[in-house]
Amino acid sequence: MGNTTIGTGASKLRSQAGGAGVKFIISVAILALVAHVAYVAIPVYVAVYDFESQLDKEAQFGSQKTNAQILDGLVKYAADRHLPVAQENIQIIRSHTAMQITCDFVVPVETLVYTYQWRVQEDKKYPLF
Repeated sequence: MGNTTIGTGASKLRSQAGGAGVKFIISVAILALVAHVAYVAIPVYVAVYDFESQLDKEAQFGSQKTNAQILDGLVKYAADRHLPVAQENIQIIRSHTAMQITCDFVVPVETLVYTYQWRVQEDKKYPLF
C-alpha cells in the first residue's frame, strides 16, 4: 500500500520535470524584450523631451533673437540629439504681443522586430516683452 503511493508521487514529479525550464526560458525572453525596448526607447524619449524644453526656452525668450537665428539654433540643437528635425518642420509666428513656435516631426524608434513612427507635435506660445 505504501509502495503505490510513492510510485504515484514519483510519476507526478516526472511529468512536471520540464515545466519549470520552459517557463524560465519564456520569462527570460520576455524580460530581454522589455529591456531591449527600454534600451532603444528611453534615449529617444529623453532627446525629444530635451528638444521640447529647448523649444520652450526659445519661445519664452524669443524677443532677443531673429526668427532665422531661432530656426537655425533649433535645427542644430535637434541634430545634436539625432532628431530628424528640418527647417520645414518648424514654424515661427511672431506678432507684436506674442511669439509662437510650432514643431511637427516623426522620430523612428527601431526595435528588433518593429519600427515605431513616433509623431511629435509641439506648440509653444509666449507673450513678448
